[in-house]
Amino acid sequence: MIHAGKVSDLISKNSWSNGTWLFLDIGFSEKRESSGVLIQGAEPTRKTFGEVVKTIKHESSIHGILNLVIESPLSVAFDKTSGNPVGRSIEKQDQKTRYWYTGPGCTVMVATLYLMKAVLSTNQKGEIRLFEGFISYKDGKTDDLDDVRRLRDTVKESKNLADCIINPSNLASKGSEIKSAFEIMGFDFGIPPIIKPL
Repeated sequence: MIHAGKVSDLISKNSWSNGTWLFLDIGFSEKRESSGVLIQGAEPTRKTFGEVVKTIKHESSIHGILNLVIESPLSVAFDKTSGNPVGRSIEKQDQKTRYWYTGPGCTVMVATLYLMKAVLSTNQKGEIRLFEGFISYKDGKTDDLDDVRRLRDTVKESKNLADCIINPSNLASKGSEIKSAFEIMGFDFGIPPIIKPL
């Protein structure tokens, strides 16, 4: 079963020990190890897209609960009147924008759609809880291994970092509607909370 995680899964006393956590800065490359992967307390590694698919399938088959944090838009927003894509509330900071439907956001979302399609193709036994990682507006360039470490550190301290957890109910901008990014595939896993490291 795959579904959106809840804010309570992140801020409870035992969130870190409730299932296994896998952090993914997803990449989509023909040959390059373009994805950063960190599983619970292990050191992060780089993997190809195909290796990431195999890793998630393996981890979800051996654990009762796999908490999967993907640094990619897992929800989308559309204007209720025009039907046009619009930014979510977190995607504008001062004059900067990182909208889900343009540039890198759109690219990693396509990679994530293909990833989840591949995961769904297996006879899945465990539970996968989805969480969105959002790392933008960085002061300097960071790499995928740094990003998965930041996501892990935020989850480990999430009960003390409430400002870093965005409730799905706070994602809609005025006049917009939030939907699961996976509806395009015919699946609605719900709207996951967003983990936004400091």
